[in-house]
Amino acid sequence: MKLKLVITGTSIFLSVGLVGVLPVEAASKGTPPKPIITVIRSAPAAKGKVHLTFVIAATESKNKPTSTVIAIADYARTCTIRGKSNTCTIKNFLKNYEVGVTARSKNAKGFGSWSKRLAIVSGRGTYIRAGYDSKGVKFPAPISMTNKSRVLGNSTKWTKFQPLKRKGVGTAGLRQAKVPAVGESTVVFQVSGIAGLAQTSSSSTCSTVTVGAAPLGMCTFGVGMNGSSASIYATGSATPVVRDFYSAPNNKFYVVFYTATPLVSGGANCVLAEINTDTGVPSCVDSDLTSVTMGLGSMVGSLTNGNAPIQFDDAGNIYYSGTSTGYTFTLRKNVNGVVTPLVRDNVQVTDYVVLGDGSVIMAGRTVSTSISWIRKVSVGTGAITNLVNGAIATFLRKFVDNNLYYGVSSSVNSTGGVYRYSVDQGKVDTLPWISGSYGRYGSAQNDTSSLCSYQEGVKTSVFCSMGGTLVKDIFNIGTERTLAIVGVTYGSGGTDLMQFYPTVARANTVITTITVWHQMGNKLLLAGTNKDDKNILSLYDPSTSQETILLDTSNEIEIYNLGYVASTNKVMFNGLSFANGQYVVGDISL
Repeated sequence: MKLKLVITGTSIFLSVGLVGVLPVEAASKGTPPKPIITVIRSAPAAKGKVHLTFVIAATESKNKPTSTVIAIADYARTCTIRGKSNTCTIKNFLKNYEVGVTARSKNAKGFGSWSKRLAIVSGRGTYIRAGYDSKGVKFPAPISMTNKSRVLGNSTKWTKFQPLKRKGVGTAGLRQAKVPAVGESTVVFQVSGIAGLAQTSSSSTCSTVTVGAAPLGMCTFGVGMNGSSASIYATGSATPVVRDFYSAPNNKFYVVFYTATPLVSGGANCVLAEINTDTGVPSCVDSDLTSVTMGLGSMVGSLTNGNAPIQFDDAGNIYYSGTSTGYTFTLRKNVNGVVTPLVRDNVQVTDYVVLGDGSVIMAGRTVSTSISWIRKVSVGTGAITNLVNGAIATFLRKFVDNNLYYGVSSSVNSTGGVYRYSVDQGKVDTLPWISGSYGRYGSAQNDTSSLCSYQEGVKTSVFCSMGGTLVKDIFNIGTERTLAIVGVTYGSGGTDLMQFYPTVARANTVITTITVWHQMGNKLLLAGTNKDDKNILSLYDPSTSQETILLDTSNEIEIYNLGYVASTNKVMFNGLSFANGQYVVGDISL
């Protein structure tokens, strides 16, 4: 239905729209403050009509109201909140009408002032004021825990850091295998006392691999709990250069070598190795592999927004993407040493997700035709099903409901938005989960029109302007909710921390531009800048909307990498200290 515009201006709204509705005398001393409308919900009514329920915030003033009137301009429609209630409903209002809503309260001293009007579209989603939750309750104020942080010392700039997943730091490696005598090519990793792995910046000269006369420029090393750097290899081990590494859910970690190398003297060349975190002994995943994909997703460089190139199904089988002998792109699975290709020549996969049963959803394109698609490869048979043809996926992720969600840019496709593939039903939902252009020009399961209505003091929303399709990363929190960091790869505009499931809503964080993040169990470590462009680091709990400031602006550090070391219950970070202009490494006790 075409929207009908009925707002003609603030002066008309106040002088005409409310005549005969409420008294118009000015507020006197002792009257209640302006009410704050926090939530406006729509419920279906008769054909072409909706019931509108309004929620107001609890007043913090000593001048408590005895009643509050909610009014819709130009329609002389009102409802009244009385007593201890904080809601009222206007029934059977016209649907899809753009209207202005205002309110004012009264007590024994008389009427207070009118609140500033809100512009909404009736019946189009739920309006939630920024700073409040879906129940109309104000988000809790951030709490400080900055006294738990410390700088351990100066450091190089890390380009990547990942803690090792294991029970303890000091005991690991005690059963480390003996390295053969000098001259053997056996590779053994030194994992005793190491909290995680890190890489230096590209300016490093510690690499032994060269291109021409220059070092290739990447150095991987172990990080101790005191922030010290250590060799990743045991004494006497061969030392092939590591290009990348991944800490896996199975309490192991995986390394990718710059060039294929034998792990034992006389053994087959290997580019992807699985490392036992107790012994440091590696095993080759696939000797036919010549490289592993650097990053997946629709964004390139260090801000790739795809899934990890190494994934696992519920049985613990490993899946990985890269190139095989002959430099042919491949996506493979390894089940107890049996390697099976999942794609053939002429296919390029940009992202993929492994389902629990071993089925794979992939986004990519056919090289010879340049046609992009999203496909499913069934477990067992390897049968291929086209889910979407001719569309580029802006992201592809599994949410907590175990279904697949993907974004399609509305600039490429008029039906752009966020879509859900139902694993149980084996098909894509008819309606998008979120539609492009934030729902105002098409139906969706989550209409975000009211959520994305203008709100004073709120930055232009990347989420609203792009229909939730530009996602940097996604976090599954327990079994209850999925959150996303929404934003563009480069440039200004900030970032939005949004809940995408089970409903679409804003999250609560004082960080307006999130630059570094790390999921810590069911909480999120978030680093970036606040509204004043000052660097802070916080810990956000999505279940309570409580944010804890770990590093504030008084000790400003631009964070480059961070991670949670579960064995010691500490956060480790690396960044630039504004106090002395030095790269530093530090930790925070939780």
